[in-house]
Amino acid sequence: MAFRVPSSVASRAGIFQNIYRLVFNPLSSITRSISVDSRYFIQGTAEDIQLSRPVQLARRKYLPGSFASGFPEQLSSPKEGFPLVLKARNNGELDGKGIQFWSECFKEQLSGLYENFRNGGAPVAVLIRGLPIKTSNDSSRFIEGLGFEFFSYKGGSGIRKQVDDFVLSGALDAPEYSVELHNDMSYSTVFPTKFVITCLKKSKFGGETGICNGRELTSNLDADLKAKFERKGIR
Repeated sequence: MAFRVPSSVASRAGIFQNIYRLVFNPLSSITRSISVDSRYFIQGTAEDIQLSRPVQLARRKYLPGSFASGFPEQLSSPKEGFPLVLKARNNGELDGKGIQFWSECFKEQLSGLYENFRNGGAPVAVLIRGLPIKTSNDSSRFIEGLGFEFFSYKGGSGIRKQVDDFVLSGALDAPEYSVELHNDMSYSTVFPTKFVITCLKKSKFGGETGICNGRELTSNLDADLKAKFERKGIR
């Protein structure tokens, strides 16, 4: 599930989406063992991606539900292991390697992460830094190399535009609007199973994107409420 707080206009022009899910109030740290290919990646920690300032949520204008009693006051900081933080190595023989090389390396890393998940391991949520992605075309080539089946946004309720092969713009709502926690296109019978965000131009302010472990969130719902959802077919 993903969430985004308002951003400056500059960042809205520079955030492109492919197919990914990134951290709203994760409920606990993910401590299960994750194997990282140290030939190509350095594993970071939650400390590396802590918020630089408090992000107010409660009573935030244009954030649905934010004036309700019990709404979280602030966006929680990332917890250890969720998302997994990776940085591409760029020293020695890896210096100057191109998009295709890093796409193949990350594809191999993702394969291991998904295999671990299928065997009961941590959910796959990755924040990766240090890739040579500078343009929407770079992003397109990187995503294409991962071998995912591209998902069409036909029928989607957001305002987006195609900016490159496999690449859509972020939501083109006014920058003061917040995008609440959600599963992308969950209102449809057909929806993406993977979601990728590339930020090509850092926001001058705002633009924080949060994710949560949907399975863990569901397991913590009131049992009667969850049963009611299931009876009514609400996903």
